[in-house]
Amino acid sequence: MSEFLNILKTLFLLIFFGNPVTLTPSPVDMEAGSRLVFNLEKSARVIGGAYLSIDVTSMRPDHVDSWEAVEAWDDEVFGESRISATLINTSTGEKAKVDHSSILSYNDTTSRLIVKKDGGLERGKTYDMIVVETDVELRGVTMTWNSWSM
Repeated sequence: MSEFLNILKTLFLLIFFGNPVTLTPSPVDMEAGSRLVFNLEKSARVIGGAYLSIDVTSMRPDHVDSWEAVEAWDDEVFGESRISATLINTSTGEKAKVDHSSILSYNDTTSRLIVKKDGGLERGKTYDMIVVETDVELRGVTMTWNSWSM
């Protein structure tokens, strides 16, 4: 019975808190060594597998059109880079950090960097500010915070 209740609880959390949060409704540029601060209208609650998604499709050259070419491009452009997001609960001062871990999600139409914490973030915590920092130039990217993943 407790497993069933856990499934119901997770489903409830996904319905009410699981929607992705668009941080940049239009594309933005970030210089190497810069940061962007996002004050969230609605607090983001960590459900499980939370991550920042950065759509870098606009940066991908046209000739990079196969998985092997995308992997090589990812290594060349983002391989040694540091991209992080610090989540902050401004009421309590509590902070959590996720770092770029060289995960690039790719299909024929999109390329996304997945910025997450190894081992995941603590479930149930809420944050109302996200600070994104990068040491690599980002051009024409959009960012989305996701409170959960499978």
